[in-house]
Amino acid sequence: MATPQSDRGQMLLAEEYFATENPAFLETVRKATQPKALAALADRWKKDPRPWAREQLLAYLAHPFNCLGHQPVVKHLFKHAEETGDHEVMVAFLVAFDRLVRREIRTKRHWDFRARTSYDEERLVTPRDVIGAYPRGKARLFKYRTRYYLQRRAWRYFRRLGHREPLKYIPAIVNALARYEDADLQKGENILDSWALMHACFAQSDALEFGATHVQLKEGRALGELTPAPAFSDAWKKSDSAPMVLALAVRAQARLVRLWAMQLFQRDHITHAVSLNDILSLLEHEEEDVQQFGSKLLESSGVLATLPISSWLKLLQTKNEEALQRVCDAFAKHVSADRLELAQCVELACVRPVPVARLGQKYLQARTISSPAEREQICALANAKCSAITGELTA
Repeated sequence: MATPQSDRGQMLLAEEYFATENPAFLETVRKATQPKALAALADRWKKDPRPWAREQLLAYLAHPFNCLGHQPVVKHLFKHAEETGDHEVMVAFLVAFDRLVRREIRTKRHWDFRARTSYDEERLVTPRDVIGAYPRGKARLFKYRTRYYLQRRAWRYFRRLGHREPLKYIPAIVNALARYEDADLQKGENILDSWALMHACFAQSDALEFGATHVQLKEGRALGELTPAPAFSDAWKKSDSAPMVLALAVRAQARLVRLWAMQLFQRDHITHAVSLNDILSLLEHEEEDVQQFGSKLLESSGVLATLPISSWLKLLQTKNEEALQRVCDAFAKHVSADRLELAQCVELACVRPVPVARLGQKYLQARTISSPAEREQICALANAKCSAITGELTA
């Protein structure tokens, strides 16, 4: 257990690192446990104009709130961000406070005296996980009553922003939604406990009941039924919001948020002209559902007829099989054989993915190979990697 003297030394070290922009500052200050000294440091930190100090502040808020004695740090930084209208820092607090509330499903056995049988009932309960009750690292700051208050207060900031300046609300809340991670929303109860997320994405849903501190499903409803029903829906429908919704589908770290953004875009912005770069961002995404979403947008894009071959060849590098098939279908529809050089046809036929290789083989069959130079070029087909079409290529 740390002694008062070692705590003071840790605090002095943190203050020195803060003054000198030492990379070890964040790790050191999280080990400090003196509330009064930490409060004084927070007061300097929140007003420090250095970009480094701001970077450290945002990094601090990305860590779990599980450091003994750090209540003053959180409160001082939060109040200052709220008072100064610092959207970026308030976004970090919004997500951090949602992560603080984590109820658990527990089973309680009941006895039915009339039926003379027992039955189990599942219910959501609030765990006792404040620091002091659990080992450090597995506990969180603040009692649950305080956590609920902080959640409501952070959302209140953005709710007021939505009423006052909806054009600023959308980019701010998009940045917040992009911060949630799959680990934050692993279970259904985690989703329901995310007060700000539920209001931002599903405030107008007829499947939910919003109480004073909790969100719950209505009788007979399920989380799988939820569809986009955001607060300030009129602002989300504006044309200026379309690029931000589309970008959220790429930026979001949580699958729930990605699906929400894609569904919202398809419902409210289906006529929005999507650029090739945006489509490529979707097709190059590591998640299959985003790649497939990108391929659907590609099919309906108005720029396909004018795309240069170099752009088409880049699109053919899509990794998801279903999305790649859509790209190949669009390629065959919009690109005539005379736009491709023989070497490009051979290159397509030699790749491993079946849809692309078949595309190359189709274009080769449409060509007349007559000159010695052309025959030499098609000799490269001996290196074809797709076994499904090797017979046709040999012929």
